Amino acid sequence: MQTEFTCPTTGANLAFELQSDEASVAQLWMHALRIQCPVCAGVHETGYRDVYVTGLMAQFRCIPADVKQGRIH
Repeated sequence: MQTEFTCPTTGANLAFELQSDEASVAQLWMHALRIQCPVCAGVHETGYRDVYVTGLMAQFRCIPADVKQGRIH
């Protein structure tokens, strides 16, 4: 699944491919991902669940969502 993460240092959106098959979702749901940022060269950590939901919601562009705040705009 295509998803994105926002670099906390620069604010740049980083698109990447996320493993989203059934086994990966079950195994990684509660785990953190470490993402090597091509913009600031840092390593950022985010929850698998957050970037999974972001990628899923991106498929429904008519429903903008703020995943971290759990709000639908």
